[in-house]
Amino acid sequence: MNDSGIDRLNAVELFCAAAKAQSFTAAASALGVTPSAISKAVQRLENRLGLKLFQRTTRAIRLTDDGLAYYKTCQTALQSIRDAEQTLTRHGMPRGELRISLPYSYGIKRVIPLIPRYVERYLGQVKVAVSLGNTLTDFVKQDFDMAIRLGHVADSRLVARTLHQASFRVVAAP
Repeated sequence: MNDSGIDRLNAVELFCAAAKAQSFTAAASALGVTPSAISKAVQRLENRLGLKLFQRTTRAIRLTDDGLAYYKTCQTALQSIRDAEQTLTRHGMPRGELRISLPYSYGIKRVIPLIPRYVERYLGQVKVAVSLGNTLTDFVKQDFDMAIRLGHVADSRLVARTLHQASFRVVAAP
C-alpha cells in the first residue's frame, strides 16, 4: 500500500504511543482511537519496513530490538516536529520583519513614534523596516507587508481600511 506522508506520520505517532504505553489498548484510550486502529497502523509500518516492531501475545506487547531502535529515532523526530511547531506558533506572537511603506509627513508624525512601543510589546521578536515616500508603489513587487496612503485607493485589488478621516486645507504664511 502506498501511504501518504500524513498517513505515515500518523502511523509513527500511533506506534510511539503504543511503545510508550506498552499496550495497544492504553495507547488507543490515551489518543481517543480504537485498539484496532493502533494495531493496523503498526502493521502497516511493519509491512513497509519489512520487520517486526513488537513481539505480541494475546495479553501484552513488547518492542523488538529493531522496534526499540525505531522508537528512539521516531521519538526524536516527533520531538523535533513539536519543537518546530512551537517555535513557529509561539502562541500567535508576531515575529520577524514588518516592512511598511508610509507617506513622508504622516509616517514621521503619526507612525514612527509608535514603532518602539510595538517592538517592545512583542519582546523584540519583531523588527520594523519603514520606507517613506509620497509616490504610489507596487506593494507586492516591492515586498511590503503593509502600506499607509492618503486619499482613495486606486487599485481595487488591494485590501484597504480607513484609519483616519482628515481634510486637506490650503494654508499660506505671509
